[in-house]
Amino acid sequence: MVASHPWRKGLWAALVVVLLSSLWVTFAPTQAGGNAAYVIVAGASMNPALQRGDLVIVRKAPDYGVSDIVAYQHPTIGPIIHRILAAQEGTFTLKGDANSWVDSYSPSAADILGKAWIRLPGVGRLLAWLRQPIALGLVALLISLLVVTTVVPMSAPENKHGKETGAWSPSRRMAINAGTLQTAIFILGIVSLLSAVLAIAAWTHSISRQSTQSVPYEHRGTFAYTATVPLKVYGEVRLEAGEPVYLRLTRMVDFYFDYRLSAEHASAIRGTARLLADVSDTNGWHRTIELRRAVTFEGESIRLEGALDLNVISSYLQELEDQTGVTRPFYTLAIYPEILVQGDLAGNALESAFAPKLKFLVDKLQMQVLPRDADTPNANPMEPSDKGALEIGVVEPNRISILGATVAVAGARRVAGIGLVIGLGGLALLAVWFYREQQVDPAASIQLKYGAQMAELQAGSFETAGETQEMASIDDLARIAEKSGQMIYWILSDPVGDYFVHDAGRLYHFRLPRPPKMTPADEAPSGARGLSEKDAG
Repeated sequence: MVASHPWRKGLWAALVVVLLSSLWVTFAPTQAGGNAAYVIVAGASMNPALQRGDLVIVRKAPDYGVSDIVAYQHPTIGPIIHRILAAQEGTFTLKGDANSWVDSYSPSAADILGKAWIRLPGVGRLLAWLRQPIALGLVALLISLLVVTTVVPMSAPENKHGKETGAWSPSRRMAINAGTLQTAIFILGIVSLLSAVLAIAAWTHSISRQSTQSVPYEHRGTFAYTATVPLKVYGEVRLEAGEPVYLRLTRMVDFYFDYRLSAEHASAIRGTARLLADVSDTNGWHRTIELRRAVTFEGESIRLEGALDLNVISSYLQELEDQTGVTRPFYTLAIYPEILVQGDLAGNALESAFAPKLKFLVDKLQMQVLPRDADTPNANPMEPSDKGALEIGVVEPNRISILGATVAVAGARRVAGIGLVIGLGGLALLAVWFYREQQVDPAASIQLKYGAQMAELQAGSFETAGETQEMASIDDLARIAEKSGQMIYWILSDPVGDYFVHDAGRLYHFRLPRPPKMTPADEAPSGARGLSEKDAG
């Protein structure tokens, strides 16, 4: 196969490299550092959107939302592809479209392999077949044949028409320059094409994007209670928080609640707070007592105090049993604050409530503290807390993902611009240089253009027998050589050069005429000519 023009060959090679690189960046699997994962649909849970045997390509995304179809890694089952129903506190609830139940596992963003991008119906079945030993053997054989037929070089055309000149003949040296030119075109072409691809990706995305940012805050509180008790029973005259209260020994209990809002970038915090007691039965009956009336406060903390008369509680319970005739072995007493906080958090309005409960089990003889809740039996009921977050809209730099790395769009635009200036500018300079070479030295430009498919011969060594057809240009001769798979032979003679292609008994010839000789007057600089004419006068 005859080599092509160095410009075309260099640019085509660069285009192939860039296309292959772009395909790799786009479809590279996560195991190789890419953003794509390949999932074969094995069930019917996503009918009709996804069918059994489909191949779904999923890609990593900066965020995932409700209704997105995503694939996630289940810790025991493996990859599952379902639709997101809800998102809460960094985890997602998913469900198959055809299922009547939600998934038992709630993955986090780290568990998600990616969002559904491309669906290839039925391709999954083909891949499953290719995994079989016979199919793998056939694929390996096909690849081996392709490697042998494409990698093993073919023999170069044999020169039957004459003897080539020495290793460092003018044509060999020009062939080296042609190879250098082709390498330079290849490199600059890659820079230009990669920069163009990056520019397309960067300019199709905005520099900034609207996003949500979570600004965390936390309500913290501490319960305490105390009462006067007999020294002989308790060993002290004051009851401490956490100890049981015996109703025959103590009739008045003082309760305290210390509240604090913990948050960065919080300002102008204010609110209202009160302290309540609530006694209730398991059937829904309850009575509420206000221990401390609502007060306003400013700042991030407040202390609430209130006294509970146990005689009042006993009278409520006794009246309930007398009126209904229903007696209970125990009741529940809850002490809790009602706190409403307002203010400014990171430049946004904050409004949040906090009402934790300290619960006691109350029977005829005593009241004792209960665990805070059944889900956290080891949590300290005396120190409740509640975390929250204010979702605020922010404008942040937009980013694009390339092979697992994220790059700011603004930076990608700058890099793409610099790359285009270097690549296209370099190609333009090479084009100007090549054009000047053509004007100054046509033989050298022919060598640069077709040097890879030319062979230089000594004068008189070429067999010219047979019909000869004159060609109008070297390009016409090169097309004959490319079509027939022959070399272009160059004989350096008194005219600048003769070029031949021998094909099927016919000789195709092109002669590059010698440039007109310059007279001594033409060779002398204009200033020198003017000086001679003055002297002659």
